[in-house]
Amino acid sequence: MQSRSYGGGKAGDLTFNIPGRISLAGQSLLDSSISSNIASFTFSAGNAGNLNITTQNLSILDGAILTSATLDEGRGGNLEVQAENLVIDGFEPIGLAPSSLSSAALNSGNSSAVNINVARLSVLNGGVLSTSTLGEGNAGTLTVIASESVYINDNTPNPLIISGVLSDAPIVEQSFQERLGVPESPSGNSGSVQINTPRLTIVNGGLVAVSNRGSGNSGRLQINADEVILNRTGAITASSNSGQGGDVILY
Repeated sequence: MQSRSYGGGKAGDLTFNIPGRISLAGQSLLDSSISSNIASFTFSAGNAGNLNITTQNLSILDGAILTSATLDEGRGGNLEVQAENLVIDGFEPIGLAPSSLSSAALNSGNSSAVNINVARLSVLNGGVLSTSTLGEGNAGTLTVIASESVYINDNTPNPLIISGVLSDAPIVEQSFQERLGVPESPSGNSGSVQINTPRLTIVNGGLVAVSNRGSGNSGRLQINADEVILNRTGAITASSNSGQGGDVILY
């Protein structure tokens, strides 16, 4: 299900209020490049619509996508999730596309905020929760409030696959650059990441990070937690290529 803007007007908002469960999983049987998705896009000067999800259990599995993105100068829509359990798990095995909950800027427009308010967040086996920029626009802020726990476990043998909560400005493959018209190197700033939870666990190569591989700055990474557990190469990082590196703040 998608909301799109192709002109100067704002795309419509998408709001889901489902008492039990929302589950997105896998790809089309006819075309594996098409993932199950809920998305809001702008391809123009108009802004993308907001995405608002309220449910007991939200699962994003096997390469499915929940996203807001701008592919032009319009602003991406805010993405808000309220749930007891949020699980982002797995990836699409052919193209290695991750299960993802994200906002993205692919041109001059800025992506918007992602706000997660849950009891328990699990990011597993290649899943990704992120904001990002591939172009001139800036990535949005990512805020996670988890009243019980955040658990990040990569646990995949493929080194190209990373499970994480992050805001980044990556350099993508040439074929992807050509298909979406993004530059060789991003110039926008990555966003800030804030996690508030009693217990944060990052294991098996899982990652919480702000980074920028282009010319822009990295955002700030702030973690407010009673307990932080890093095990088996779990990591908390901030880095930049040529811009100002992000601050890491632990409370």
